[in-house]
Amino acid sequence: MSKKSPARSGKIKIPTADVLAEHLKAGMSMKEIGTRYGCAAESIRHKVAVYGLKHLVNYKTPVKPDLSREVIAADRKAGLSFFAIDKKHGVAYGTAKRCAIATGLETEFEAITFREDKMIIGKRMYNGEYGSSSFMRISLPLIAMHVRHIQEGVAS
Repeated sequence: MSKKSPARSGKIKIPTADVLAEHLKAGMSMKEIGTRYGCAAESIRHKVAVYGLKHLVNYKTPVKPDLSREVIAADRKAGLSFFAIDKKHGVAYGTAKRCAIATGLETEFEAITFREDKMIIGKRMYNGEYGSSSFMRISLPLIAMHVRHIQEGVAS
């Protein structure tokens, strides 16, 4: 004999319209109300719709992060990829790049970037078979930096 869940056995008492309205006016979420009464938030959502209390629900509007041109430019200058910027600001994949393109910010790395401990060479790679292209970055270690210093010494 299988044991019924408390919700199916009728042991859970979902609050009446008046009690549910009081909880919603107090600012409780449907998940919090469901936890209090031992049922799913979806059950509370259903009862809110049945009782016609949708106007009392406090939907939390998400806070939009500041992805202005200056913020993206600073993150890119710090060496972050668009994916890393998306993760840092908690936005969906591709959002930072779309914001950068919309504000006219350069979306690719420079051809050669020098940092304290490495040199990064950027190259656009084409796939002739499919006609696609991508911007590849190659990071070279300290020995390449030594070569750079020798070249600078010869050039001066």
